[in-house]
Amino acid sequence: MFHNDETDETSEESVVGFTPPPAPASEPSPPQLNQPPLSQTESFEKFSIKLRKRMARLANEVVKLTGCVHLGIL
Repeated sequence: MFHNDETDETSEESVVGFTPPPAPASEPSPPQLNQPPLSQTESFEKFSIKLRKRMARLANEVVKLTGCVHLGIL
């Protein structure tokens, strides 16, 4: 059993001692790869506005139906 313990320690050390190679810093990624296309951004903004309006409407309905003004939803 002592041999198994020694083997476990060795395998743990090899995992801890492993360091992945650093990424090359000389090649910055082009900014257009980090941003979604303009059409996608515009459609998301429209969707976001519609969603906020619907949520506000629903919140108003909840307040009207339950009379729970203390919830802080206006």
